[in-house]
Amino acid sequence: MSTRAPLRFVLVGHFALVPLAAVVLCAVLAPRPARGQVSIGYRGHIASDARFSLPGLLEKPDTGSHPRFLRNETEGRVRFDLRAGRHVRALADTTLIFTGRQDAGVMSDFSIPEKVDPFRIRSEALYVRFQDLGFEGLDLTLGRLVVPWGTGDMFNPTRALNSLDLYDPIRFGASVANQMVLLDWAPGWAVFGEKRTIFDELMFQVALVPVFRGAILPESGLTAFTDPQYARGRFHSELMAGLFDLQGAFIRQGGDLSYDVQVAQPDVHLRNMQVGARVGFNLLGVDLAFSYYRGFDGIPQPEAVYAEDVTLPEIRLGGGTELLELIEGICPEGTPCLQESLVHNRIRLVYPRIQMVGVDMATSLEFLWGAGLWAEVALVFHDDLNLQVRESDAIVDLGGGPTVLPVGRTRHAVEVSGDVFVKAVVGMDYTITPWWYVNVQYLHGFVDEFGRAHLNDYLVAGSDFQFLSDRILLRLFTIFCLQDQSTVLYPQLTGRPWGGMELTLGGLIYLGQTDTVFGSPLTGPSMIFLRAQMNF
Repeated sequence: MSTRAPLRFVLVGHFALVPLAAVVLCAVLAPRPARGQVSIGYRGHIASDARFSLPGLLEKPDTGSHPRFLRNETEGRVRFDLRAGRHVRALADTTLIFTGRQDAGVMSDFSIPEKVDPFRIRSEALYVRFQDLGFEGLDLTLGRLVVPWGTGDMFNPTRALNSLDLYDPIRFGASVANQMVLLDWAPGWAVFGEKRTIFDELMFQVALVPVFRGAILPESGLTAFTDPQYARGRFHSELMAGLFDLQGAFIRQGGDLSYDVQVAQPDVHLRNMQVGARVGFNLLGVDLAFSYYRGFDGIPQPEAVYAEDVTLPEIRLGGGTELLELIEGICPEGTPCLQESLVHNRIRLVYPRIQMVGVDMATSLEFLWGAGLWAEVALVFHDDLNLQVRESDAIVDLGGGPTVLPVGRTRHAVEVSGDVFVKAVVGMDYTITPWWYVNVQYLHGFVDEFGRAHLNDYLVAGSDFQFLSDRILLRLFTIFCLQDQSTVLYPQLTGRPWGGMELTLGGLIYLGQTDTVFGSPLTGPSMIFLRAQMNF
């Protein structure tokens, strides 16, 4: 029996624990703050958010009836920053959100306040940081936090330590805070030239994440695995194309489908611990960083589909031995006869194991009047993503009671071939006048795309216009898919009539056919939103 894999994980764990042991020793020896030195800073906001879907020409099929309220929430967010001397810092950033809806269904639910007036808590950060442990520039952070790797604006393919929070499209670019141990070291080394700094801002970073947390998915995400018409965009093998044809024929004959979608979390084990490392520095005015991550992709991918047996009212054995032929020929021409038939499908999703090597840069182009330039590239390594599919057998009555016709099969396929693929973003921004800002980015590979053969290209562009001494902000942004010409429009008008007060009217509008990236029901309906916020 080979011992390479277990030995490799033991060595990785041992290697990771050695520097931590040294840091703990430094923490013990570090000077203690005097009592009464704790200072507290805080900031936050209270906001109300109302959204409704758009009917008519902007209405998407299979996204519910429109117009309707999509969201009616009120939230309070507060961020506490506590410091005990110069060596100890703690941060707590939490949002309490009341959903504005009722989850009560049966009579007994109306005696449960959490169902009558449901709420949720979102934790942005909750950690303790020890600074300058033993010597200047060495920091240790333990707790729940987001590590902002990358230089792209909202699109960061190298930000692998934290999965994405895709629940709210208006908060696009947000990440899920993760429990981790983070070690930062800024030695302060620098090389100075006669006229400019050659090298400085060196930073080393190592992170250990014991428990993996996947992305928070939007409510429309379930459609990707429960509607044959739209699920084709999430499955790639010919095997699944055949199953979708079979399910489509079953629906046309009056049958119905139900789904149970399960997501398998990686075991809490040393072999599944995520490890990340990054080194960054400034070289001749260019911020550069190189990163490495070993763990999992945050978007789950299909691993198994199990279609349970289907009961058919009657059968004509001359229709063929393939299940598709059987379904297509079972009903008289033009008369659906399977209204009482149901096929239950069990789907299992897993998070692909990956390794990522990344590089990012950012600088200011003085010869272009200070325009900003950034680029971020991630090389993602992964093995084959295998898929197992079990088709239904038919249960029929041939006169002697229920009989199982073994017309279904269990087959295997490679859903995504093991390979290396590249996700990248390149962008520029420039403030043309004090009131006009522009931002343009090219993106290869959207946040939920996985696999070398399944990445699209996008153009992200927009402008901010400030009026009346920054009291009025007009924001116009768009995302355009170069392959299928589908588009997202994001207009927003914000007024700040008084200090700390913001009133925003905006929209998130999807344009494209239902088989395109943004026109698909998988992205949810187009919407208008109104948000009032007070900052403190």
